[in-house]
Amino acid sequence: MGPGPGTSALDLLSAQAQNKGMFDSVRDQNLPSRIIEGTGWRDLFARNRDANSFKRIFFWWEKRRLHYNVILLVVGICSYLVYWHLFDLYAPDPADDGMFPGLGIIVCGFVANVLYTLGWVVESALLLASSRRGLPFFGRLFYIIGLVFSVLLAMLPGIAGVFNTLAMMRANQGHWT
Repeated sequence: MGPGPGTSALDLLSAQAQNKGMFDSVRDQNLPSRIIEGTGWRDLFARNRDANSFKRIFFWWEKRRLHYNVILLVVGICSYLVYWHLFDLYAPDPADDGMFPGLGIIVCGFVANVLYTLGWVVESALLLASSRRGLPFFGRLFYIIGLVFSVLLAMLPGIAGVFNTLAMMRANQGHWT
């Protein structure tokens, strides 16, 4: 049976695709879940099921690097904003801080990425030491521990700002009353 009058090639392709179920999975998912799935956030803490080669270990870690950096960037910026807000409010001479805040973010980001690289290096060394038997749980474990440690380090300026503010308030009680 051929195409009827007024039927375009695009209509035929669309009808064929619908008959084969090509769009069923897209239609069944709502937009937020498609966005999350497309960015890789859903797989962030997934186990590396193919941890039996150096290449697969490397790609498992590198697939998560951007997410790791986004998390640290957001936490780091929030931490520095808290620090500088408190510093400007309560420091006796806020102009005499002697520090460029952007430098700390750049240095921390560089160090965090060097340490992140150690994750796949250590996991690869474990693969070599285990006679190339895949150890899928080590990557996820190292990733979670490293992420938590890095987030805590990124929070240090904000935490230091709170403690410095409390110390300044205690030392200069008459200044703020």
